[in-house]
Amino acid sequence: GLLALRATIYLSLIGKAGLQTVSKLCYQKVQYAAKQISACKKYSLKFGKEFIKEFVIETSSSAKKIVDYCLQNGILIQCLDGDNTDSLILIAVTEKRTKEEIDKLVEILEECQ
Repeated sequence: GLLALRATIYLSLIGKAGLQTVSKLCYQKVQYAAKQISACKKYSLKFGKEFIKEFVIETSSSAKKIVDYCLQNGILIQCLDGDNTDSLILIAVTEKRTKEEIDKLVEILEECQ
């Protein structure tokens, strides 16, 4: 319905070159975010560095507590569904995220206990 119509309009407006630009921006920003987060002591990349828009981090802390703390600070991330260990977090980065927003995410993740 409406979502398909919005997607069709968006894709027709940005065109093939625009889609390639958006893809490159997503890739660059998500790789930057992953590098910064994995440099923090209590986080590691769960499935390597091959991803385009989202990735999973693992923590020795409670993922649910980290997600809640981030939400209290205006950042939306989510626990990985089906993780019975409460240690996996899904991070998604789109072309709309700025470097400052990514840096804020990293800062919030670092200060979370």
